[in-house]
Amino acid sequence: MQVLRDGFVDPIPDAETFAKMYARTAYHDAHYAKCEGRDYQDSARLLTRFLPLSAQVLDYGCGVGGFLSALKAEGFVPTGVEFDKQAARAAARNTGCPVSSVDEFRAVTGPYDALHLGDMLEHPPNPLITFRELPAMVKPGGILFVEGPLEINPGPVYWAARLTSSR
Repeated sequence: MQVLRDGFVDPIPDAETFAKMYARTAYHDAHYAKCEGRDYQDSARLLTRFLPLSAQVLDYGCGVGGFLSALKAEGFVPTGVEFDKQAARAAARNTGCPVSSVDEFRAVTGPYDALHLGDMLEHPPNPLITFRELPAMVKPGGILFVEGPLEINPGPVYWAARLTSSR
């Protein structure tokens, strides 16, 4: 039995359970089907202030491709990575962008001008391994763009964003 304790699932789900939790039908279709494209558009537009058009952007945890489409519409060259293989295939079909599953991630070329982590920091089954791999995907001087519930809830991401924001 898994129990939520202090914001963590204990014990950590095994690979099979994790795959079921984040399967396209159980997660993306259930929680992101009615997601507003405007949020994606606003975020992609924000990147235009910091990156030249045709910059390469990796959306790690791209779901079924909402942000990839917004990036493409703004003139960026987006690539996606998604945990679930079905969701990765759907994102590639939906956007016409290259998308791989996390299992295929090492084959993704890089580095990129920006790395987008939208609603994903709280999800990796083994965050330490994930976060060790990600910096190599960003060019020196590149942008790490973090979005999601973590930047609006007091914690390290929230305070880093709050203290470094120009607003």
